[in-house]
Amino acid sequence: MARVQFVDKAPDGGWGWVVVAGTFFIHVVVIASLVSFGVFYAEFREVFQEGAGTTSFISSILGATLLMCYLE
Repeated sequence: MARVQFVDKAPDGGWGWVVVAGTFFIHVVVIASLVSFGVFYAEFREVFQEGAGTTSFISSILGATLLMCYLE
């Protein structure tokens, strides 16, 4: 019969939790900026002096990049 050993410390020294927390915060910032893009949209159009199609390309690139990163 196989014996089960319990280890008191994480095998990677706890570094995995740092990676999980960092990934969580990156997703919060990226998704929040994608959702709140409408607040900045009028200002982007005014600053860049461009049309609606060109200015909305900013959020399209962000959304596409976010979705491509989920396809692991």
